[in-house]
Order: sequence, then C-alpha cells, then structure tokens
Amino acid sequence: MVKKKEKQDNQTFEKIIPKDKLDSLIKGLNKDFKLIVPKETEDDIEFDYLDSDKEEYQFPEYQNLRVSPKKFLFPRKEVLYSFEKEGTNIKIKEKEELIEDQVIFGIRSCDARSYKILDTFFSSGKYSDPYYFSKRNKTLLIGLACNEPMTACFCTSVGGAPFSSEGLDAILYDLGDKYIFKIISEKGSAFSKYVSEYPDVKKADLKKKEEWAKSARDKIKFDINLDNIEKDLDGLFESDIWSKVSRRCISCGACSYVCPTCHCFDVQEQSDKNGGKRVRIWDNCQASIFTLEASGHNPRNSGRERTRQRIYHKFNYYLKNYKILGCVGCGRCIKVCPTNRDIRETLKAVVEAAEKA
Repeated sequence: MVKKKEKQDNQTFEKIIPKDKLDSLIKGLNKDFKLIVPKETEDDIEFDYLDSDKEEYQFPEYQNLRVSPKKFLFPRKEVLYSFEKEGTNIKIKEKEELIEDQVIFGIRSCDARSYKILDTFFSSGKYSDPYYFSKRNKTLLIGLACNEPMTACFCTSVGGAPFSSEGLDAILYDLGDKYIFKIISEKGSAFSKYVSEYPDVKKADLKKKEEWAKSARDKIKFDINLDNIEKDLDGLFESDIWSKVSRRCISCGACSYVCPTCHCFDVQEQSDKNGGKRVRIWDNCQASIFTLEASGHNPRNSGRERTRQRIYHKFNYYLKNYKILGCVGCGRCIKVCPTNRDIRETLKAVVEAAEKA
C-alpha cells in the first residue's frame, strides 16, 4: 500500500521554479549527482559534464541540440577489456569502471524516448549488455519540454510529442518566466528534496502549460500516418522507390552518427608486443564496407540497398522484433545531410507506393 501511495504522490508532485532560481537547482543537484547539462561551446551548444568547482554555469536557451546525449550511455569509443602478454600466456584484465549516480538535465522528450529504444535493444536476446546498463542503471533523466520544435522535427508522426514525459524521471515545462517541475517516475522522487521549498503549481500554470503544449504541437507541420508502415514495407522490398530516394546518398553516414537510436558498432582489437585491448566503436550501416565480407562479396553494395536497410531497420524490423518504432522523429538526420535527403520524404514515398500497390 505504501508503494502505491508514493507512486500517486509522485504523479501529482509539481512545483513552480522561477527562472532565476534554476541555476540554484542545478547546483544543488550537482552536489549529489554527476550532472550532464547543455553547455555553450565556441559555435554550438552540447551536452557535457558540469564541474561547478571550476566553472560558472548559466543554463542556455536552445532548441534540440545537434548531437544527442546518447554518448554518455553508449560511448563513441569504449574499451571492453584489456590484456597483457606474459610469455606465452595471456592475462585478461576486465574493465573496472566506477559509475556514479548521474543526471542528464534538460534532455528533450525525443531523446528520452530514444533511450527506451536503446534499452530494448541492449536487453534483447539471451544476455543484456553490461557496458550499456552499468551506466543506464545509474542515470536519471530530467527533461525540458520543447516549446519551439525545429522545422525538421516530426516526433508527432512516430508516437511522440514536444511535451511528452515518456521515459523521463522528471520534466521541466517552460512557461516564459518560470518552470513547472514535475516528477514522473518513482526514481524521480529523489528530486523532491531539491524543489520542496518552491511553491506548488496552480491551475493557471497548468492551463498555460497546456496552451504551450498545443502551440508546440501545432508548429510541427509534417504529419503522416504510419500505423501500417510495417505492412507497407513488407510489400516494397524490391520496389523502384529505393533507387529514387537513394540517388543523392553519398554514404557518408552523418545520419547514423547523429541519430539518437542508431546502435551499430564494430569491435576491434588494438595490440602491440606487450598486450592490447578490445574496443567497441560506433559504426553505421550506410558505409560501403559495413557488410563487406572477407570473400569480397557485399550484399549491400550500393546506396539503394543501404538506404533501404536504414528504413527497414527503423520502421519494419524494429516493429517485428520489439513492437516499437526505431525512430523518435528528432529530425537530426535531415539537418546534417550534406545532400539534403529527407527521411520524411522517404516515408511519404513508402506510404504512397503502398497505396498504389
């Protein structure tokens, strides 16, 4: 009975935080958690660790960031284990990593949903991935609802929303001069002590939040029904549309590297005469050598096959294997493509081709 009551209280725990008090909240959290926050660089804003002892921090204004915080749970390069040579013997040294409790502060709703997709992938099969979950299980997420979606955003077409709290432990709603701070999960109840001193939310604040939520949703102009996308793709594997939509692809892989849900990786050994290490690094299915076999055969030897694979992976295979879409509609792949390929146009082409078939 106690646990049920706690859960109910968490769902209704909402406080008002004036904007000039947000930095105080961040500093308070940083005393007990390793904090990951959006930080200004010379020409961009990126998520990074906050070191309050060495820097003055001001929470920046930003839309969704160019690079998602995926790397903090699934690093671009990660040592799995190292080994040493002792004569003819090999001594394995398991990875020893002390993971502190950490909070990703200011994560957007689409990126929070992407972690649910990564959670599903890294826990599938007989074994779950210990390297990913050693960090994931120590990580809490405080979201920031998206008042100003980017022109490339299409989260509403893949089951998300700018104000979605899915996958979050707590969320901030920006009301202009103040925030609503709402605890979402049972894990998020750990944040209650940092905001208990602030006033409770009022009906007028909740009404304003709903107005902002509607405004943000209305700003997303692209809308497509993907309810039947799995079946649509089932009948289009050999369709000519893949030749058309892949014409501009140069196989650079930029779309994969900024995608918050892509998880392809390669495992390599780096060694010398004294030993070495096994390393996991990001890889991407758009690279021409991704499926190159030792025999020289490549089952995906053109952009047509690689483009098709990317779409099928996210909108067909994921649904078949995990019952979820593998895309959160963040629009990053659209923003970074050097040849202006647009995944929304590809999805539209798929739906139209299925209707004609």
